[in-house]
Amino acid sequence: EILGRRTDGSLAGAISHDLAPVSEHFVVLRFDSSLVFMNAAYFEQAVLQALSEFPRAHTLLVVGNGINRIDATGEEKLRVLNEDLHAAGVTLVFAGLKKPVRDAIDRAGLDVVIGRENLFPTKEQALHTLERRVRDEAVRNVSCHVWTLNALCRVVTPLLGRMILASVYSVVVLPAALRPGNQNIRSVYSARSRWSTATALPRRLVRRLTETLAVVNY
Repeated sequence: EILGRRTDGSLAGAISHDLAPVSEHFVVLRFDSSLVFMNAAYFEQAVLQALSEFPRAHTLLVVGNGINRIDATGEEKLRVLNEDLHAAGVTLVFAGLKKPVRDAIDRAGLDVVIGRENLFPTKEQALHTLERRVRDEAVRNVSCHVWTLNALCRVVTPLLGRMILASVYSVVVLPAALRPGNQNIRSVYSARSRWSTATALPRRLVRRLTETLAVVNY
């Protein structure tokens, strides 16, 4: 059953108690059956159904206080399911597993497969960590957007500067150079070469050329 959060912070069935989900970024699922041959497929179905209802979720937290036993079939189901979820960008997390179940998971090497950082003794610790992960991910996304914007500015700003130089050159410098009496300037810089090299002219060269034309016109 998918869990929601009550006003007092405790968890309860989202449907049976008409509660909003804990988060849109992760799903909290309570599973109260053993992971054995008889219902390993049912566990997989419950997980996939929960994720289908929350397509934006990137983590599934299984509250496993009610899981009393796990056999070889359940272990293999967890291994395959974890791989499938990981390929889909979803992290599988467990909380509140009984010691015999946790010991069986460790013996099967599933603690390494799932990740020890994704196995919590209590659901409270799991929720606290998942909420922190969501906040950290949001900060990383903002930082990434800022970095991208800064990188874009570093690329676009010089281009804009060169476009402005080209506009100044074509509107101010080029008409002045083509006035009658500026034949020397016009012979050095043909109209075509001025336009083709305008965006490559540094500000100092444009300023010197403008000053030269002003002296000639004077």
